[in-house]
Amino acid sequence: MLLVFFDTALPLISTISSVFTILGMYFSTRMSIINYYVYIIQSFIKGALWISPILHGNYENMPVLIATVLYIIGDIYGIYNWNRIKKVQEGKKNEN
Repeated sequence: MLLVFFDTALPLISTISSVFTILGMYFSTRMSIINYYVYIIQSFIKGALWISPILHGNYENMPVLIATVLYIIGDIYGIYNWNRIKKVQEGKKNEN
């Protein structure tokens, strides 16, 4: 309702994006790899918000879309690095 009151573009998608952001923060505080997956989903949702105006000729939002793509790349790297560190830690555990 608040997003409709402020005349936000695509309020349903904005709400879903906000919910995924809160979930991502929750999983981040729990130190769970799930946070990366949630943030990737949230970034795709946010990308849908910003690609719509670009497809209609409003290229002023292009930097936000580029930043969203960079966030997705960073989250994919986070998953890769998390799994790499996990393997190293499991290897050290097996040595003891």
